[in-house]
Amino acid sequence: HDEAEKLVGDHDPSGGFNGGKYSAYEAGTRMPTIIWWKNRIQPLVSDALVSQVDLYASFAKLLSHELAPDEAPDSFDMLDAWLGHAQKGRELLLEESLTMSLRDGNWKYIAPSEIGITGWMKNKRIPIGLMPEPQLYNLSDDIKETHNVAAANKEQVQKMQEQLKQ
Repeated sequence: HDEAEKLVGDHDPSGGFNGGKYSAYEAGTRMPTIIWWKNRIQPLVSDALVSQVDLYASFAKLLSHELAPDEAPDSFDMLDAWLGHAQKGRELLLEESLTMSLRDGNWKYIAPSEIGITGWMKNKRIPIGLMPEPQLYNLSDDIKETHNVAAANKEQVQKMQEQLKQ
């Protein structure tokens, strides 16, 4: 063991979210980002949903580079969100962490997984998010992802399963 649990002290590396590194939950997929550009970006806090994948298309717009039709197909221009000119980013965001997850606005769907917790994962004392049944969370009501509402929202689960397949 690397003594990480002992050395962490009172620090909460999950930032109050559920899970942690390698987890399908928010603490494993959400990443704080600081962007600084003197005299161009004003300080603010934003909840815009963006991905590092979007940097490609966003920088292309910033540099007036027209992307080829097959260039960076998963990257979307989120320049206004990165620069703080828009509080809204993507509607959908695909996430991967030992299983596939999908964010759709405030909904988060975690695909079922039969992997099971083995090997190095057994030594982690964090929720990984791997379950044999679908998981659905409404992040506006349950940011810590503690109440799986999939059974009560079958239409939303089906919609997100189809979106994930696409």
